[in-house]
Amino acid sequence: MKDFFFDRDEGGNDVGVFVASLGEAKVRILEDLSVIAEYGPSSLGCEKIADGVWEYQQSLGQGRRLVLLFDFVVNCDAYIALHGFRAGPEGTRRSDLRIAQSRRKKYPR
Repeated sequence: MKDFFFDRDEGGNDVGVFVASLGEAKVRILEDLSVIAEYGPSSLGCEKIADGVWEYQQSLGQGRRLVLLFDFVVNCDAYIALHGFRAGPEGTRRSDLRIAQSRRKKYPR
């Protein structure tokens, strides 16, 4: 399995830093992403929300949830984590989807 977290042009790692900041939830997320890389996004009920952008969600309790937008690369069993954020019960905002789509264009396929 290969995993890639989006790196900003300045050298920071937006998504990797976000996932690392989640404490105990980080372990579950990384385990889930391993399952996704091995068996595909639908194995954990991920939803394709745009061309090349899948959505992974995990409840954080009290009506809050973690959302991770990623691209699943079928031919090499890998995922590219494009954008991650904490959200309320509303759906993924268009602005978050645009961030993921913009970042996806920066990775060679």
